[in-house]
Amino acid sequence: MGGARPVSGGSARRFLALVFPMLPFERLRETRPQLFVDQAAAPVALTETVGGTERLAMVDPAARRAGLAVGDLAAAARAAAPGLITVAADPHGDCDWLERLAGGFTRYTPQVRLDPADGLTLDLSGAPETDAALVADIEARMARRGMLVRHAAGGTPAVARALARFAGGPAPDEAGAVRRLPVAALELEAEETEALLAAGLRTVGDVATRPEAVQFGRSVQEAVRGLTDRRAPLPPPPSLSGRQVERTPDQPIVQAKPVLAAVESALAQLVEALIADGEGGWCWEAGLFTRDGRRLAMRVDLPEPSQAVAPVLRAMAARWGTLGDQLAAAGGCDLVRVCVVRAAPIGTGRLALEGGAAVRPERAAPVRRSSRKPPAAQPQLGLFCADAAAGVVAPVEPPAAPIPLFGPSRPSDPGDGEDAARPTPVHPSRGRGGAMACAWPVRLRGPVRGTGLPLRRAPPQIAGQ
Repeated sequence: MGGARPVSGGSARRFLALVFPMLPFERLRETRPQLFVDQAAAPVALTETVGGTERLAMVDPAARRAGLAVGDLAAAARAAAPGLITVAADPHGDCDWLERLAGGFTRYTPQVRLDPADGLTLDLSGAPETDAALVADIEARMARRGMLVRHAAGGTPAVARALARFAGGPAPDEAGAVRRLPVAALELEAEETEALLAAGLRTVGDVATRPEAVQFGRSVQEAVRGLTDRRAPLPPPPSLSGRQVERTPDQPIVQAKPVLAAVESALAQLVEALIADGEGGWCWEAGLFTRDGRRLAMRVDLPEPSQAVAPVLRAMAARWGTLGDQLAAAGGCDLVRVCVVRAAPIGTGRLALEGGAAVRPERAAPVRRSSRKPPAAQPQLGLFCADAAAGVVAPVEPPAAPIPLFGPSRPSDPGDGEDAARPTPVHPSRGRGGAMACAWPVRLRGPVRGTGLPLRRAPPQIAGQ
């Protein structure tokens, strides 16, 4: 169970390319059904702004039958087809939808590559089903969803993609089919394609028969080599994860109870394998594959690796939510796949949170001992009193009443000797010999001497106020 199950290197590589030519319109009908209320057969067109002018970017078959074409002015198209439904093109929304669509095809292979903006490439190397049976299953599921799909198989992703996107003449084998593809299958720049057509080259085979020196540049040579060279590099083969278990019900299920029962059965088998490896699951996921090609998921992240079924099952049951309604709309679930997304040895979470072996006692103990101070060395909080004779410092209790720093203010005559006879108060927390003695405010004595500066009168404006 530890690891993945790779595809044997001796088996032939097989790739299946899928193209959804009406994907933007199918996305609108599924995500924005309010646009098509009481007008399911109305023509639909996508618009874009080109040079400040709104033009048609894509039209569906109904709009094409009404005489509309890509590049027409949107205002003229609305006048020509009064029932036309126009929606602004959204390439990013189409890519997001394509990515969600790819999740449903992981039931066939774990390696599904996006081919923006309307295609997918499946690596079927090592798949047990034959191409014909698998394609028939895909077509049936897409038909339930109301989606149109074109497909083609090839020995490389580029060949499968070209055969699916561009129509060629009938051929006895794959190499012959590639050579009969139109020049547009090379997907060159518009100027390069026009140059090839002007030179009388109509198919990929016409360009491939020319010497490389006269194949109109390096980009043309690389494009031809990508379709005709069997030694072109290939992506690594898909590997099936060993930490996943599938359950196939006898008939499509919709209710939470049978779905969670299938999930519990798969979890029990996964936990047995994890216990044998001494590991626990940190992140778990249950994928529910529907009859119309969708994939709904319930993902659970635990605080630490676990080998128990109950907490994972409770967390997934809490995430059920509206999955029942989605399963009912999709025709029910016919495949349940539970996998351990992330696993780790048991106790990893505790060691990371509590220190574990990262803090060794022989290293941590001296730090704790050296950080403690004896009671005698700790500072004493409180007021201190200094005895000059004994030279001893001893703590005393703080005074019960506030300390008067200055005496009460009262009028006195500078001429009398009352201030001279008044004793000097001493701070109650200091001895007589201490230097912290507090005296009454010093008063100035003697006559006032002039500064010698002339007196100036205020201006009349100020003096009159």
